[in-house]
Amino acid sequence: MQFIERTAGGLRIKTKDVDQVVRQGLKQYLNTLLQKEYATYDGRIKALRKEFNLKNNVPIYVHESLCFYMSTNIRDSFSTCINYHEVLSIREGNDHQAEIIFKDLTIKKLDVNYQKLLKRHIQTARFLTRL
Repeated sequence: MQFIERTAGGLRIKTKDVDQVVRQGLKQYLNTLLQKEYATYDGRIKALRKEFNLKNNVPIYVHESLCFYMSTNIRDSFSTCINYHEVLSIREGNDHQAEIIFKDLTIKKLDVNYQKLLKRHIQTARFLTRL
């Protein structure tokens, strides 16, 4: 899975082969992913905050090949969950916006500040080295 983003019709879930829309809320969908790992979204975030002394921008660790970080706050209507393990690189686009290049060389343009997104990506990498 490359990313999950909110759309008018629900959630757009993009994998290498499939691009589908699911009529669910973001937290609801993340809870279904985490339920397979015997966890909930709120429980996982609370545990990671306590265990790793994190305050903001807590990565959503599902399992060894699925660890998301948010492009913006999870409550924002245009937030996108990006799977760290599928990102090849991040580059600056027009007007300091971010462009994510995935391992299959597809590009996702996000209307978020490049520096902020890069910082979240680096923080997720640091977090994963501590696991």
